Amino acid sequence: MNSVEMGTFPLVQDADYQHDVQDIEENVNTTFGPVKVTIYGDRTKLPIVTFHDIGLDSELNFQNFFQFGTIAEFSREFCVYNINAPGQHSDAEPLDPSYQFPTMDGLARIVECVVDHFNFKELIGLGVGAGANVLLRYALHNQRRLIALILVNCDPTTAGWIEWGYQKVNINYLRTKGMTPFTVDYLMWHHFGKRLDECNQDIVRQYRALFHNISHPQNVAAYIESFLNRTPIHFSRDGQNGPKLSVPVMQIVGARSPFIEQTLVVNQCLDPSQSEWIKFQDSCGLVLDDSPEKVAESMILFLQGIGYLTKINVRELVKQMNDARNGIRSVETSKEKEKLELIDSFLQTIFKKEELKQVMKAKVKGGAHQAIVIEDLYTYVSKLCASLQWDMRKISNNIVPLYMRDLIMKVLRWTFPGPEEGGFNCFYDYAKELCLKGKELLNEGTIFIVWIVAQYILVVEENEKIQKPLIKQTVNNPERIYDPVLNFAEKNHNTIRELSKYIPNVLEIFNVLKRIVNESDDFEKIPLPTADCFIFNISNCKFINNGENEFCSVSDTILNMKMSKESISKNEFLALIAFEECILFLSVLRKNIAVKCLEEVVRLMDKENLEKLWNVSSDKIKVYCQMLRVKLPNSLLNDNKLMEDENVTLKSNIWKLNNNSKIELSSKIWNSNDKDGNKGLPLKIGLATVTEKRETLTLNIIKQCIKIMTDQSYDKSVRENACNFAVYKALHNRRIIKEVPSCGQEIVFRFADILKKEKDEEEKSKLYNVTLDGSDLKDYLCLPLIPYWNLITAFNPAAIKDIMMQFEKVLLSNKFKCSYMLQEMFLKNKMKTQHEYLYILMVKMQQLEAVGNDEGWQILMKNCHKEIEALNLVDSKSKSYYQRFLALDNLRGSMVSWNEKIFKVSKTEAWQNVTKSLAETACLVINHVVSFNSPIIINHFLSTYCTFLLNTCSYKPITDIKKQDSFNCDVWRLSEAMAYYCIALTETKSRTSDKVNKASRNVYNALMVYFCQNNSQSSKHVKGGNKNLPTSKIGELIEFTKNLKEQGCIDLLIDFLVALLNDAYAKNKTMLNGYIPIEIFSNDIKIWQIFSYSKNAFKGYIRDEKGKIDIDFPNLKILMQNIFKNALSVHPHNAFWIRMYGDFCLLIGDFRKAMRLYLQVILICSDNFKQPIPENAVDDIMYIKMATCCYTLKYLDMTVMIAQSMKNPKMILQNLQNIYSDFLTLDAGCDYYKFIFNDELFENMTKVFDRSLMVVNFKAITDAYSIPLLNPYNPTNIRITEDFRRNAAFWKCVCNVFFLIAE
Repeated sequence: MNSVEMGTFPLVQDADYQHDVQDIEENVNTTFGPVKVTIYGDRTKLPIVTFHDIGLDSELNFQNFFQFGTIAEFSREFCVYNINAPGQHSDAEPLDPSYQFPTMDGLARIVECVVDHFNFKELIGLGVGAGANVLLRYALHNQRRLIALILVNCDPTTAGWIEWGYQKVNINYLRTKGMTPFTVDYLMWHHFGKRLDECNQDIVRQYRALFHNISHPQNVAAYIESFLNRTPIHFSRDGQNGPKLSVPVMQIVGARSPFIEQTLVVNQCLDPSQSEWIKFQDSCGLVLDDSPEKVAESMILFLQGIGYLTKINVRELVKQMNDARNGIRSVETSKEKEKLELIDSFLQTIFKKEELKQVMKAKVKGGAHQAIVIEDLYTYVSKLCASLQWDMRKISNNIVPLYMRDLIMKVLRWTFPGPEEGGFNCFYDYAKELCLKGKELLNEGTIFIVWIVAQYILVVEENEKIQKPLIKQTVNNPERIYDPVLNFAEKNHNTIRELSKYIPNVLEIFNVLKRIVNESDDFEKIPLPTADCFIFNISNCKFINNGENEFCSVSDTILNMKMSKESISKNEFLALIAFEECILFLSVLRKNIAVKCLEEVVRLMDKENLEKLWNVSSDKIKVYCQMLRVKLPNSLLNDNKLMEDENVTLKSNIWKLNNNSKIELSSKIWNSNDKDGNKGLPLKIGLATVTEKRETLTLNIIKQCIKIMTDQSYDKSVRENACNFAVYKALHNRRIIKEVPSCGQEIVFRFADILKKEKDEEEKSKLYNVTLDGSDLKDYLCLPLIPYWNLITAFNPAAIKDIMMQFEKVLLSNKFKCSYMLQEMFLKNKMKTQHEYLYILMVKMQQLEAVGNDEGWQILMKNCHKEIEALNLVDSKSKSYYQRFLALDNLRGSMVSWNEKIFKVSKTEAWQNVTKSLAETACLVINHVVSFNSPIIINHFLSTYCTFLLNTCSYKPITDIKKQDSFNCDVWRLSEAMAYYCIALTETKSRTSDKVNKASRNVYNALMVYFCQNNSQSSKHVKGGNKNLPTSKIGELIEFTKNLKEQGCIDLLIDFLVALLNDAYAKNKTMLNGYIPIEIFSNDIKIWQIFSYSKNAFKGYIRDEKGKIDIDFPNLKILMQNIFKNALSVHPHNAFWIRMYGDFCLLIGDFRKAMRLYLQVILICSDNFKQPIPENAVDDIMYIKMATCCYTLKYLDMTVMIAQSMKNPKMILQNLQNIYSDFLTLDAGCDYYKFIFNDELFENMTKVFDRSLMVVNFKAITDAYSIPLLNPYNPTNIRITEDFRRNAAFWKCVCNVFFLIAE
C-alpha cells in the first residue's frame, strides 16, 4: 500500500525474469542483528552504499530518485546497495522491547559490517539526513575504502533544545499512541522544511499519507531516539581539531531545507579543493524527490570529476529526463517539417475562396487576444487541428486553454446534438451522460471524438500550466485596477483549474471506452476525424456591408465521420488509451500502475506487430520502456540493438576562445588515435562533458594536462592540445593560478612559443583572428592564448602594461571575469586603453586576494588609484563618471575582506606598516569620493574605507588609541577628513535622511577626535568645559547635532552623542549638564546601542559607587532607566545587563525590582542550575546587595537566610519561592514564543507567564532575535559569551509547560 501511495519505483525492473528474489534482497548479520540490504544492478560493478533518513526506509528514500532517468546510466556503471536500519523496512516485525537499538556510531558499525560482508574494496557513499550523519561517521574511520561521499541534509551537531523537546514528545506518542498528527507534522517539517505551501502539493499529500500509515511506529521511535541522542562529529579542515577528511565530498541541500546551517558547519570542516556544497533554489528539503534531474546532473558531474560516468553527455541526459518528466514528445526534425508543410498546404486550400479570405482577414487578426466567437472560425480551427493529426501536446503549446476549451465543447456539441438540448454546458455533464448511456451514444462516428477531448484534458494536467492569478498588485498595476490583459490571464488560469477537476471523469470515460470496444464487434476499424469531416455550409453565409466588407456566418458545422479516409484498428485505439493512462499515473508518481499500463501497450502492439501508435512516435515508446524497464515491443527490438551499438553520439560542445574563434569538441575531445595508440587526454578525468557555462571541473584536470605535456611518450599534437586546455581552464578559474606549479607554466610557454615561431611569418594575418577549422586546429590554437596566459601569471603593474602594449590589437579584458556591474560598464562600452588597464588591475587584485599575495595586492591598489585619478571628471552623465564610481566600488569591496585580515594579525611592526599604507590609501579614496559631490555616494564609501582603523576603537575609548604614537598620525589625518565631510554635509541642508541614516556608525569616532583634539596633549582632566572643548568647535558641534536631528538621522546622532558622552564623562563631568543635549535620547528605543561599548557613562557611576556620588542629574537618571528597560526588552537573557540594571535600581532606591533582577542573574548564569555559576558573574558583592534589599524591605527572615546560604544560590531560590513567590519574575518563554503561531495556545501561555516581562515586550523580543550581535568586532570570547546569554534560557521550564499544555 505504501509503495503505491508514494509511487516508489524499483531501480531495475526485472528485464530478465529469471532473477531470484535473493539477488535483490539479502539479510546481513551484523553486531546489532540482521539488517535488510536491497541490491540493484550488476554486482561486479563498483558499489554505491546508501543509508536512509528517519521515518523512511531505503526503498522510499532512494528508489524514486534512482529510477528517474538515470537508472540506465547508474546500472551500467554501479551496483546500488540500500542499507535499512534495524526494523525500518516496510515489512519489518516490531522490535523486541528488550532490543537495544544502536546509536549513531553503532549504525556506522552496521555499515562497516555490510561492507565487510560483501567484501568491498572501495565504494561510494550516499546518505540523507540521519543516514548522512551515519555515513559521515563511517567515512572518518574508513577513508581508504571510500572513493567519494555524497551527503544530503547532513547535520553533524548535537540536537538543540527545540529538537529535543519535539522529539521527546514524538517518541512518547509513537510508543504509546502510534502515529499522531503532531508526529506527522514533525516528520513533514524534518523532510520538507517550513514552507509546505511552496512545495509540490502532490508529493506533500503522498508523504503525509505515508507517514500517517506507518505500520511500525515503535521501530521508527527507536531510530528517532538514536538520532536525537547523537554526539557531535569532530573533524577539521587542517587536522588540528580532529581528523581530516581526505575523501571527495559533495553536499546537497534544498533552499527550504531546515538543515542549511548544519550543512555549512560540515562545509567549514572540509578541504575546499575536495568538496562541493550545492543549494538548489525553489526546492524543499526532500530534494531527491523535488528536483531529481538537478541532483542527478550534479552527481554525474561530481563523479565525472573523479573519473566515473565519463561517457555520459550531461546536457543530453538532463534534457531526456525533463522530456520524460513532462511527457514531451521527441519528434524527429523531418517529421516536424512534414507537419509544417501540411499546415501550409491546408491553409492554401482555405484561402482559395474569396469569401473565406475576407473572414480570415476580418477575424483572425484579433484571434490572439479575443475568444473565437463565430461558427465558421471554429470550423477552420477544427480543420487545422485535424491536419495536425490532433496532436494535443503540440496544440496545447500554441493555443491557450481558454480558446481550446471552447473548441472542444463545440466539437462535443457537433458530435452529440441531442444532449446539447438538455442544457449541457461543461464536460462533466457530457461525462456523466456517457457513463450512463455509453452504449447508446458511442459508435464508430463518436468514440474517437470523445477520446480526443479526454486526451486534451490529460495533456493540460500533464503540462502543469496552473499558475498564480495575475490580477494583482504589480509594478504596472499598482492599484489592482482592471486590466484587459491581466483579466484574460486570470480567465485562462481559471480555465486550467476547471479542466483539472475533470481528471476523475476522464478515467471513468476511459473505462467506458475500453469496456464498449472490447464487448462489441462493431469497432474493428475506428475512423479518424480528418479535415474533410468538418463541413461548413457556405450557402447559408451572407455579407453585412457596414463600410467594411465584414463577413458573418449564420450556419452550423456538420461533423460527418463518413467523409474520413483514415482509420485505426481496435487494438491500436486501446493501446492509445493505455499509453495516456501510463503518462498520467507516472506524472502523479503512481509508478506501479504506470508500468502495468505500459505493459498493456506493449502487449497490444505485439498483437498486431505495430511499430508505432497513431500520433505517438516509436522514439517516445522506447523512452518510456527504457525508463520504466519494460520490455520493448517486438517490432522495436531491432532498432534498440542498433541504437545500443551506435551508442548515440554525444552532441558537440562549443568553447569560445575569443570573439571570433570557436572549437567544436565531440565526445572524443582530442585528436583521433594515432598509429602508436595514443589516445590523447584520458576521458576518465571528466572532459567528455565540459560545457561553457557553469563549469564544475576540479583542479586535478589541469595537473593531468601538465603531466601529459611532460610525458615524451605522447604525440606532439596530443601534448599541444593538453597545453591549450590548460590555458583555457586557467582563464576561467582563479584558483588555478595557485594550483598550477611554475614548471607547468614554463611548459605552457614553451609549447606556445614554438608554435608561434613556426607560424608567425607564414600566417601573420591569422595571428589574432584565427579560423579553427579542420587541420588548422592544432596549428593555431595556442597562438591567441599566449597574451592571456602571460597576464594570468603577471602581477607587476609594469609587466601588465607592457603586455597590453604588446598585444594592443587584442581586447584582453574580455577574458577576465569581474563583478557584473564592472562588466556592464567596462566591457559593453567602447573602452579606451586606460579603462582596459584599470579593469585588468582590478581583476588582478581579486586574483591576488584569492591567492593571498598581500604585498602584490597593495602595489596594484596604489596603481588603481593612480589610474582613477587619471580619468577626467566631467558631468554626471559621462561614462567616465560612472566608471570611476564602479572602480572605487570594486576597491571598497576588497577593503571589506582586508579588514578581517588586519584584525587577525598581531600588532607587530609589519602590521603597523600595512595599516599605515592602508590609511594613506583610504585618504586618497576620500579625496576621490568627495569630488563626486553627492552625499549618497560619499556615505556609500565612507564606512568601508575607514573600518580598518575606526573599528579598532569600537570597544576601546578613543583616548587610548591616541596614546599610541605610531598609530596617532594616521587616525588623526583620517578622522579630520571625515569630520570636515560631516560638517560640510550639514551645510548642504540635504533632506536625503533615509540615505544619510545608513552612514557609518564609526563617523562618531572621527568627530570625537576632531572636536576633542586638544585633550590628546593632556593626560590630566582639566576643569571647565570650555577649556576641553574649544568654543569655535563647540558651536559647530551643536549645529551639527541640530541638523542631524532635523534630518531624522537618529542612528548616526545617537552613535555620535553616546561616544562623546562616554569620553566627556571620563574627562569632565560638567559637560553632561553643559553642552550635550541628553534629552534627545529619551524618546528613541535604539538607545540600547550604548551597550555595544564597554566604556559608558553608567559604568562610571557604578565604579565610583563607594565615593558616594550624589546623583543630581534628573535627565540622566530618566535616560539610564529607559536605556536598561529597552536593552532588557531586546535581550532579556544578558546577565551582565540585568545585573547592571539591578545595581542601578539599588542606587535609585527601587529595591524590589533590584531583588528580582538579581534573582534572574542567578538563574541565567547557572542555566537553571544545570552548571556551576561563574565566579566573575555572581560574586559575594551581589549576595550582599541582595541581603541589603531584603533588609531595607524589612524582610528580616529573608536577609538571614541569604546571609547563611551565600554559597548556595539554589537553596536561596527554593526558599524564596516557598516564602515570597512574588519576587520571581519568570522570564522563560521568550525563546519559545517565536515558535508559537496558535492564538489559543498563546493565550494559555500568557496566563502562565502573567508576570513575565516577556509578555509585555513580546513584539520587541521577537524582533530583536533577528538582529545580529551588537558589536561583531568584539573579541571572540565576548561574542561567544553574548551569544550564549542570548540563547541559554529556562528551557526545562518551557518544556514542562509545553508538555502540560500539549496534554
